[in-house]
Amino acid sequence: MKLKQLKPKYFLLGGAALLLLGVLAVIIPNTVVCASSAKYIYDRNEISELADDFACILVLGAGVYSDGTPTPMLNDRLMVACEAYEAGRSDRLIMSGDHLYDDYNEPKAMKNFAIEQGIDSKVIF
Repeated sequence: MKLKQLKPKYFLLGGAALLLLGVLAVIIPNTVVCASSAKYIYDRNEISELADDFACILVLGAGVYSDGTPTPMLNDRLMVACEAYEAGRSDRLIMSGDHLYDDYNEPKAMKNFAIEQGIDSKVIF
């Protein structure tokens, strides 16, 4: 029995279909998450307009450089958290991040950043 040889265009179509499925596998969940959580996301200008105060301000880690300075994304998160604290939204900050290795400590770097912004270390956990 002789096998039929596939034409190159079928490989291209199959590759394009797989690429499309991969892109959709990322875009669809991202769109659903963004749409369902949009009412819980605030920008800097909206923090002072919130009606409620909160039990804590949780800052999720997003990477620090080898010298302990936060990456741009973490810097933004920390600035917003410090502004929220200063606006009286909560009386404590919780720093959550990676500390898997002795020479990599996101929570410590985050705490140091907040202290440099004038926040008392006693309210940072």
